[in-house]
Amino acid sequence: MADVLINAQAVINAGQGYTVPGSQEIIIKAVRTSYDGSGAAGSFVPTLRLVAPGNITAAECPVGQTLAAGASADVTWFPGVDPAATAIRFDVNNVGDWLSIETTDASGNGVNIRDDGAGGITLVNSGDGDLGLFNNGNGDIRISATKLLALTSSSQEVLISAGPSGGASILAQITGSGDFSAISDTGNVNLVASHDPGGVILRADGSGGILLSTTGTGDIKARVAAGDRFRVLNQAETNEGLRVDDSGHVFMFKLPTMNPGGSGQLWNNAGVVNIT
Repeated sequence: MADVLINAQAVINAGQGYTVPGSQEIIIKAVRTSYDGSGAAGSFVPTLRLVAPGNITAAECPVGQTLAAGASADVTWFPGVDPAATAIRFDVNNVGDWLSIETTDASGNGVNIRDDGAGGITLVNSGDGDLGLFNNGNGDIRISATKLLALTSSSQEVLISAGPSGGASILAQITGSGDFSAISDTGNVNLVASHDPGGVILRADGSGGILLSTTGTGDIKARVAAGDRFRVLNQAETNEGLRVDDSGHVFMFKLPTMNPGGSGQLWNNAGVVNIT
């Protein structure tokens, strides 16, 4: 049977409603009403009450907001909506503008977009503007992934920025040709691994290698904290060729003890470092 709209337009006092005739049986899908609180003596909470035969209250469905005395509101109830104060609110005046999703809870809860299946979550921008994650508070914007975090662009570059639309403080940049750059206009570029054991890995799986270069007047520095070491190892990490400790001492463990020939190679000549 098709859905039927029951339209009760009569203006009634609060506490009254629609009585289902005894010969009918209905399944409620949604209820909408308009509250005129101009004559209210105090604040009130719009509430839908379902009353069973015998004047027994079967359910009460309050909204998650208290209206002040004199306030009016259009309210709709339908299944699947949490009326608690921590529920999300949608900006309904977003035609041709933007959609706002916000939480009204100040205890630290936020907006959670989660996919429990295998489909994933896709944020798509089909217009000419930016697809941005903006933080107007004191907290962080965090994107975490248990396996892989992918930032992709079909033809343009991907920017991770501290300002709108790339701004003047671009933190990271992936160009359309696949080049990755970590950039800082005002401070340091820090690659930090907080997991223990763990670390920061710079790896080139192709034939291009890894290039550390500076185009300014500064230096490229490798610094270690107290008790740590800077080490150069082979891929399998079974042979250590070079070590610099936190005091600046340099250790070279794999120097040949015979002249290897060629030009510019270091070798250990009875405890004396020689250059071929």
